[in-house]
Amino acid sequence: MKATEIIKLFDYTNKETTLYMPNEIFDDLLSSENLEDSSHIAFAYSYVYLCTWLYRYCKYYYYEKMTQDKIKQILGYAKTNKTLDYMIKKDGVLETLGYLETTTDFPILLSIDDGFLDFYTNEQNKADCPIRLDNYKNFKVKLPIKAFHRTQESVEERVLDGTYYDVYKTHLIPFEVFMYCMSYAEINTVGFYLYAFLKHKNDLFTNGVDISLQRIMEETGIKATTLDTYLTKLKEHNMIDCIVQPYVLNLPQHLWQANTYKTEPYVLFGKKSVSITKRKVMSLWTYEKEYGKIGKQSFDFLSESPPVIDIDDNMLPF
Repeated sequence: MKATEIIKLFDYTNKETTLYMPNEIFDDLLSSENLEDSSHIAFAYSYVYLCTWLYRYCKYYYYEKMTQDKIKQILGYAKTNKTLDYMIKKDGVLETLGYLETTTDFPILLSIDDGFLDFYTNEQNKADCPIRLDNYKNFKVKLPIKAFHRTQESVEERVLDGTYYDVYKTHLIPFEVFMYCMSYAEINTVGFYLYAFLKHKNDLFTNGVDISLQRIMEETGIKATTLDTYLTKLKEHNMIDCIVQPYVLNLPQHLWQANTYKTEPYVLFGKKSVSITKRKVMSLWTYEKEYGKIGKQSFDFLSESPPVIDIDDNMLPF
């Protein structure tokens, strides 16, 4: 769904942009044996994000009901798609993981007293106005558990330590980022999930995170070819910046350098008119010529290895 449609659907204002997500969601989704593939992991993350936003800003029933079919459409799927239902149904994967809970009650007003969020719900409204007629029969929503309680212990003790109240170990994803990703089919939920993963790393490493492609694959579940596709799309839309390290033939693995990724703020998003920097492939001889000697330790390592033949890049077949 396009950003303009989402803005109209929710009567969105920039006062409704802020949303924090729990950092543990990446490990929780990845470790779940019930999610079929990385596209479903990405959908699950995006779904939890949207449900958390809908509840936080009282949008479950603004102009119209936010049914499961409507949420699927916002996330770029057909409302008739049943392959996603095992994740989002009552007692489905996301409820089993403790992120959501199906309920017939939902917030219609929000007040903030000294930074504390207090929701006025539909059930409270019906109790206050018992003769009021409504159209809420059989309407169910998802309560974002982690927004209220981060652990099972806090659920049992009814301690409000969730992301609505405490942003410790969270990552901030403005709603504009979500809308932008949903506006482009080439980005959508997988690109949104990947951006959020890198953003949560950037919240820890503000100058950019040094992380290998292998590690990104291991921590997101996204396979190599898919990862390459979506990293390229995020770069093309100026959603991330990447300092690409060269691939050096014959360089010992312990000296390999990971690329540096930095997420950009949503105000800078947009198609780039320049080409994306690709990784250079060079010989060890050329690397040392451009960047200097790699150090005594590496030569000690090399001296214990089979003889290495240094070649000029002009001799490479690619």
